Amino acid sequence: MYTKRKVTLDEIEFRTKDYDISGNMKNGGSRDENGVWKPFVHKARYTRQIVAVNYEEGLLKCICGRHFVIDNDLEVIECNY
Repeated sequence: MYTKRKVTLDEIEFRTKDYDISGNMKNGGSRDENGVWKPFVHKARYTRQIVAVNYEEGLLKCICGRHFVIDNDLEVIECNY
């Protein structure tokens, strides 16, 4: 039976379960006129395993290499199938 359950970042089991992750994804970037690096951030939704949560950088890292920003828009749902 397929079930979904919203989880907190502390409940995530790394590299074992799939999670439906939606929120602001950090993807590349460019330097502004002052030479300061500005990342590109856009809304995204993926189902992936999570490998790490880095609170210092404010990022949730997926097994595929994608990085989601830890903010109010981040939603992590455990997929049981």
